[in-house]
Amino acid sequence: MKQSGSASTLAEAESGGKKRRDRMAVARKHERTGGGMSVVQKLLLNAQLLGNEANTNFEQLYTVPNLQLLGMPLKLVSLTAVVAGPVGTLLMPLLGWLSDKGSNPNRRKMMTVILCMALLVSGVFCVVLANVLHLQSRSNPIPAAKDATDLKGRESNTSPRYSSKIQTAYQRHWNVTADGKTGPPFAAQIGLLAFVLLDVGFDLTNAFVKAWVLTCSPRAEHTSVLMMGTAIGSVGGLVTSTLAVVDFDVSLFGLGDNEGMGLAVQVCVQAIAVLFLVLAGSVLTILVGYRQLQSKTENLEKGSIDEDNVKPKRADHTKANDCDESKQPLLQTRKTMDQAVHQGVPADYGSGQRQTGDPVAARVSPVTDVCYRSATCTYADGTCESFHRSADIRRQRSAPVTHGNGSDPVAASDSSSVGVTCNSRFHIFRSSQNTFKWKIGCICASLYFSVGLVHMFSMMSTDYVGKTIYGGNPEAEPGSDSLRNYQTGVRFASVGFIVYYISYLLASACHKRVHQVLGYLKEYALVQMSASACMVTLALTARMEVYFLLCILAGFQRASYFVIPYAVTNDLIQAQAQESGRDGGAKLGLFMSLVSGMIPLAYSTIFTSVGPLEYITGDVSTPLWLGAACGCLSTICFLPVGYL
Repeated sequence: MKQSGSASTLAEAESGGKKRRDRMAVARKHERTGGGMSVVQKLLLNAQLLGNEANTNFEQLYTVPNLQLLGMPLKLVSLTAVVAGPVGTLLMPLLGWLSDKGSNPNRRKMMTVILCMALLVSGVFCVVLANVLHLQSRSNPIPAAKDATDLKGRESNTSPRYSSKIQTAYQRHWNVTADGKTGPPFAAQIGLLAFVLLDVGFDLTNAFVKAWVLTCSPRAEHTSVLMMGTAIGSVGGLVTSTLAVVDFDVSLFGLGDNEGMGLAVQVCVQAIAVLFLVLAGSVLTILVGYRQLQSKTENLEKGSIDEDNVKPKRADHTKANDCDESKQPLLQTRKTMDQAVHQGVPADYGSGQRQTGDPVAARVSPVTDVCYRSATCTYADGTCESFHRSADIRRQRSAPVTHGNGSDPVAASDSSSVGVTCNSRFHIFRSSQNTFKWKIGCICASLYFSVGLVHMFSMMSTDYVGKTIYGGNPEAEPGSDSLRNYQTGVRFASVGFIVYYISYLLASACHKRVHQVLGYLKEYALVQMSASACMVTLALTARMEVYFLLCILAGFQRASYFVIPYAVTNDLIQAQAQESGRDGGAKLGLFMSLVSGMIPLAYSTIFTSVGPLEYITGDVSTPLWLGAACGCLSTICFLPVGYL
């Protein structure tokens, strides 16, 4: 009877072990395939980034021209960067910290996505409102001479120059007071607020939508999902760039063909398109992400996957002998330790008195809380070491250990003097923490300068093409050849933006293959230095062919800085979480917002400084030289990430 009972118990144990192995096999398949996420699911999960990229391209194309059209003086146009930059820099770390708190951080991350959508929608609505007010005010007559005395100076009221200035005042639709002073009208003030909201909304969306997407997707698919986000975002920029080239017939809207109305109508049409993309993309991102979270929860409840206990297979020991303990992973999780305790591991297993002669005991404990959380090793096939060999381990510990020179045996109780102590492992952990902080700092500095390069291209290249390559002047008299040349240059520069976003789309599509060949460090350095060299060449030659080449390289550069800093940051966070035995998503929102905070910071500092620098030097190519310097500094700051 005892033998039959023992056989039955053994059969039940083997059956339970087989079930556990089956669940682990499902878990490994889940990690390799990304939990069954298809390409369509990844694109839909990143749908809000499509509207966000359409929004930022809309900003780049129309911030300066539209604000001047609404009546905002050129010297005040940079207020968008002065206001939006600090606001975004302060809000992102604060909201990132709040999104990681509470008993349900996933719900908080979803609320930040809704907040981003609200900011973008509010900004687009204000843009439409400002331009509609401007169109309605076009029926007003040209201001009388007595209402614009500040424009006359000492010139005669009948002089052509005076009449031109009056016409300019009407085109800009300045508010003229009784004493002859002018100021930006109400529509221009609304337009300034609109572009500030759009800029802050873009910065927050870029951070928190990515944090939401990473939270909803399997850990093994994080890099792939980020690449899909850049790909679908490039489509949004391509849509707005194409609409910018279309010349809308103002007469179709019943507004006549008055000068200055075409741009206002085009801005309204573009804003409505951006509004549709933002709303549709936000709804898809929230719904698909929520469904992915539910799917992960169901898998956890069924026991088919537990990402805290299962690690992806590593290439260096998948082909090794599973019983070779020297090739097993080192890091363990808290749940694995709990399983070991409940399965009756001997009390001395995992204690501080471990022998160096026991390769398993001396190797598997984590770097923190060593005396409690020493558990077991995880094999390359994903299964955990069973504890039926604990007696052998105890026998190994009780056996004497000799030095390599043949000296007398050392008792097991004295092994703490030659083994790895808890104190030394604590110092290793502190050193790892410091390295982690240094790497995050290098990533932030590199992204700061990389954003500076992009802004020098996207915000100032159209002005450079119109002034230098086509020899135009935006301040010339209305109807003059110089003004026409400038407008022609701006239109051809818009064609360059189409090339820019096509390049951005292609770079996003093949980014995974490029990463597999070059790696993060080489890819990032290559695109940064190539774009910088092309900027220098354009400043020296002032040729349209070089400008289009810069558009291509800038597309690759944008794809790299929208993926690589975030992917490297996510890898660092997950590795740090494994060492500390905590959830990798606990600090994801905070660090993602910290890295993304460099975007508005660079916008508020580098972009606002380019105007005074160009004024002091008197050289239109100053933004190109500044952008090239930013690209070189970005590469220098990123290099330590690969070597620390």
